Amino acid sequence: MERHRRMTPSLPDKPSGSDATFYFSGQDSLSQFMVWILVLGAGCLPIPFLVWWFGGKTAAIGSVGIALVVLVGLRASIAVSPSGVVITKSWFFVPYWRYEAPAIEDVWFGGDWGEPEGASGVVVKIKGKEIHLGSRKSMHRLHAALFPLREASPR
Repeated sequence: MERHRRMTPSLPDKPSGSDATFYFSGQDSLSQFMVWILVLGAGCLPIPFLVWWFGGKTAAIGSVGIALVVLVGLRASIAVSPSGVVITKSWFFVPYWRYEAPAIEDVWFGGDWGEPEGASGVVVKIKGKEIHLGSRKSMHRLHAALFPLREASPR
């Protein structure tokens, strides 16, 4: 496990004072995608067009600026320790979702058929829930580090 962390220098080290054997914090591409879908109108009229209709060009530019601030702040982190796994989704420093489990059940790429082609991150399964982490830039290193940490499946 220590070897994987040394091989991936772009992943941050574990927080100081923690017993985590692995720690990752980075952008949450699935949450960012969902915000873009909402900004683009979710199949209806995009929000900037609606705002332009009621408030003009300044309001439309302001709504796009607010959407960008929301997008930049969406992050996900995972800490794996001998006592369990904690996944936290946050907006800047404000956590809005937290998942805890005794172990990682499975890890795969978050695309069609679990392959890296077309994936936009890694999916971690804990307590039967599938949680998307990372982005296209970090998914290969994140998968390589988390795959050996999953619990041995009984076969």
